[in-house]
Amino acid sequence: MELQLAVELLLCLAFAKLGEELAKRAGHAGTVGVLLAGMVLGSIYSHLLHRSLSEALHAFAVVGIWLLLFSAGLEIHIKELFKVGAASFAVALSGVVVPFGLGLGLGMAFGYGLLGSLFIGATLTATSVGISVEVIRELELLRDRYGALIIGSAVIDDVLGILILSILVGCREGLAVGPTAGTFVIVTLFLVLSLTLGTRIARSIEQWSVERSRARALTTGAVRFQQRSPLLRMSEPMLTVGLLTMLVFAILADLSGVAMITGAFLAGLIIGETRAVHDLSRKVLLLGSAVFIPLFFVTTGMTFDPMAFGSVGLFAVLYLVAAVLSKLIGCGVAGRVFGFSAVQVGLAMMPRAEIALVIASIGLRQGLIDLNLFSSVVMMVMVTSLIPPFLLKRSLAAARAKTIESGEMEGSVDDRGNFE
Repeated sequence: MELQLAVELLLCLAFAKLGEELAKRAGHAGTVGVLLAGMVLGSIYSHLLHRSLSEALHAFAVVGIWLLLFSAGLEIHIKELFKVGAASFAVALSGVVVPFGLGLGLGMAFGYGLLGSLFIGATLTATSVGISVEVIRELELLRDRYGALIIGSAVIDDVLGILILSILVGCREGLAVGPTAGTFVIVTLFLVLSLTLGTRIARSIEQWSVERSRARALTTGAVRFQQRSPLLRMSEPMLTVGLLTMLVFAILADLSGVAMITGAFLAGLIIGETRAVHDLSRKVLLLGSAVFIPLFFVTTGMTFDPMAFGSVGLFAVLYLVAAVLSKLIGCGVAGRVFGFSAVQVGLAMMPRAEIALVIASIGLRQGLIDLNLFSSVVMMVMVTSLIPPFLLKRSLAAARAKTIESGEMEGSVDDRGNFE
């Protein structure tokens, strides 16, 4: 058993990191490379070795999902969600409603049932924040009005996607109006209490910890300073407390009928409001990106079956078309209303990755979608992660060159996130 686990860890991590390295050298997102590496390794396992991965390795992959969402929460400031302006909210909302509606209709048309069709719609909603931000960062547009729009929209997009996932997981026992409304109330209540009461408690604990460890002045004649002993003497106390908080919120989320990944995400949002986030974010990202997160993506890629994808036929083609058009139409039209290029906004919001794979993985484990559909989701993630960023780079670079030539000035973003 131990030898099998060691061999599986060796192969999965080696393939994952090799795929990530090759993808980044080719100018693509590392996630796509890990997924492709997983597909290759999966083919080796199924067609040459005729065996499957152990449950222990799948457990490592689940931890990777938690750390991925926890790390995403740490990177987001709650206040920023309310400061990005009307444009970001409009683009994000349109980028969720249109894809969700198209996916739902497509699933129902092909007989996947209501709950399965809802999961299909959910896989099309969330934009990959990491891929979009990476493109904008490379072109030095993070502080530009366009960069502010895309980052704000992608963040809100992911939050809405996680909320939809939580509701669907809570409704897995049935979809009557009563249970659905009750699930929505529970999810909303859990989110509100976590972001209000949880944030307040975290800040109070932080303040108490600072006061407990602060050097204090003693006035006995001359001024002397006494350094109080640290609150926690264990190794890596901040990382330990952060991971424990993540697990507590994941457990509470599950007990509330909410997806455990939502609890992990909320834990990150709460800790992200404290000054501890800077050190913790770096350490969580180091821990996750070194081992657990690559294991999640590579095992996800191993689940992909090219033969199963080929048997889907017309559905796979229409699903991919829906993934492309839904963001171009939904996000692009909303962006155009606020004076942005519809094509550029649509391309920037088109990549899907983490959340789509998480939603599809949960649906597959619960038997709500089959392997054929899961393979279609993986293929959609790869296509939308590879092609749109490449086209977006060319479009933005051409637009910036034209702006420089014409001497036009870029817009700016005010304190409230509105565009001037």
